[in-house]
Amino acid sequence: MLGKKSVVKKTIISDTLPKACLECDGDLTSFVKQEYLALMGKEILPLKKKSHAYVCDNCDSSFTPSVKYSALLSEEERAEQINSTDDVYARLMVASLVYTALVDGKFSLKEEELLEKVVNEAKDFPSTQAVLSKVFELQADARDYVFSVFEFARQHLSDKKMRSVLVANARMVIVDGQIKKPEHKLLKNYTKAAGLTVNMDDILAEAHEDQYHAHSAKLSS
Repeated sequence: MLGKKSVVKKTIISDTLPKACLECDGDLTSFVKQEYLALMGKEILPLKKKSHAYVCDNCDSSFTPSVKYSALLSEEERAEQINSTDDVYARLMVASLVYTALVDGKFSLKEEELLEKVVNEAKDFPSTQAVLSKVFELQADARDYVFSVFEFARQHLSDKKMRSVLVANARMVIVDGQIKKPEHKLLKNYTKAAGLTVNMDDILAEAHEDQYHAHSAKLSS
């Protein structure tokens, strides 16, 4: 169908990073990604520029070329970097979710409950408190700040973690039972900022499923 996008990966055989995956310690293989406009399932026009990424042979997590640095670290230094990566993930989760909750001008009770849960889970990472304070201080003007957090996180987190941030924000959007136009637009901008090629319907479906399981677990407890 005209307009459908696909991503083609080409392996660079000469560039493999053994045990460099920050998710599972698997081997990373270098790829060049190219997105195409497709017609009848056949790529006819390249879109955007080619991008370079490393993909884990074991868990399929994808990383930017900056992950190559981690392959040069000692085990102790890698452990410290992974802790730092978790901190980056927590900061992005808190910053994006708070801004998503604020974007329509008010918090619903269900949004407050979901946000409180996320903040509690992230409290072990000290930097999240500063991020939380900054977004609340800026309120509707926090957009540039939040997207700068996205830009930094994109250089340090796997595609899997970036996708989980999108799903969490989709849950925040649907938790009160409706998707407002500013919220839907923000989700699309988050997807672009995350550097992912994903179907928004898939993200929303995953968010609905997560919310259903969370609700079922709450009822059974």
